[in-house]
Amino acid sequence: MQTKPIIINPNSSGQGTHESFKAHPFYPILKKFGYTYTHSTPIGYAANDEQRWFLLHTFMQMGSWGQMHTVSIKHNENNSNHAMHWETSCGAGAGKRGSGEESLVKHLQSKAKRYLLKEPWEESDFVKFRVCGRYVNTEKNFPAREYTDWRSANSINLWNGTVWGIREDGTKMLLKRVIN
Repeated sequence: MQTKPIIINPNSSGQGTHESFKAHPFYPILKKFGYTYTHSTPIGYAANDEQRWFLLHTFMQMGSWGQMHTVSIKHNENNSNHAMHWETSCGAGAGKRGSGEESLVKHLQSKAKRYLLKEPWEESDFVKFRVCGRYVNTEKNFPAREYTDWRSANSINLWNGTVWGIREDGTKMLLKRVIN
């Protein structure tokens, strides 16, 4: 029986950090296209009456009009062929699935043109992250909240709002926008 991967700092859904994303063959491609690692999710499944696991690593990139594009890659150390699958989402149920490096590169090139994806960024580019938005079903803004790490800022369940990265010189960059 395969053991469940150990996730660092898991949230209530079991998502968190797992360093194996850096060893995935698609990681250099996603990094080149400016996608930032956000989290890993352990996925359990049954095979031959045995519980098995793989990790779904998720990366994100923001478009210039606030569209968020995510790419998830499967990581299964026991089956390298299974690890070559990917899926994307740009919200509202729209997305694409594929397998192989060539199809991923072609898809990311298409998305970069269509969504005018922003400049690549790393968490270390910012000294803090500011979350701004509105309370659910109101026009009233909640007080801006600031965090020192991307994971905390990105974990806020926004109904309508934005997440900004703030650099040391005080300039801001829009990293995430949620509209309802």
